[in-house]
Amino acid sequence: MALDDKAEADLKASHEAAVKAQNDKIAELEAKIKGGDKKADEGKGGAKGGGANENEGGDGGDDTLADKARRAREEKEKSGGDVKRIETALTFNMGAQNFVKENEAYLPKDAAEIIATAEKETYDSAIEKSVAIKVSLIQEFFAVQDNLNLLTPGQKTQVAEYLKLTKNGKEGRAESIFENVLEPALETLKKVKKAEQVVKSRQGYASSSKTEDNYVSKLVKASRSAHLGEKEK
Repeated sequence: MALDDKAEADLKASHEAAVKAQNDKIAELEAKIKGGDKKADEGKGGAKGGGANENEGGDGGDDTLADKARRAREEKEKSGGDVKRIETALTFNMGAQNFVKENEAYLPKDAAEIIATAEKETYDSAIEKSVAIKVSLIQEFFAVQDNLNLLTPGQKTQVAEYLKLTKNGKEGRAESIFENVLEPALETLKKVKKAEQVVKSRQGYASSSKTEDNYVSKLVKASRSAHLGEKEK
């Protein structure tokens, strides 16, 4: 989804703010670790016998350097993932209207209204907004039986299970289902519609021959294989 200059500037500013927030969080964690080291040293300098700290090992404040390094690495990895997720959500939100406009012929009729309604709502974060939009688009898109028919058996099971989830469950899996099932199915739908148009245009002056039917079938199968991971038979 292409963004205009203002949208790109807003995205960059939001991204930088997210990175700063995560870096501050890492700095806070490192400060707590150092503070814990200081307290542990003070405890060891007290009465002989050492008390509980000497016997706690890795379960208490006597973490090894490896423990501290692991915690710092995990926090940085989580930070990077959070920033990437925020960036993805911002990009999606800013391009949502264009996404619907570009795919108007393939998305449910209420898709544009879903985006318009989301723009009027107040959300705590960009991620919350993008998830809300995706949940609605997933439900509407797969309410159409022809769209479900595009899926592989495994994906049909995924969608069926997803639609049975609670509101929180759907929100938790919305990003994965949207990216790994809806978007590939949408690309396959475009190929199917294109193939149907080819047949209709040829039927305008001649009956569809077996060769033409085979062409359409191969085009659809190739699309399902490319976008849905279904093995061609």
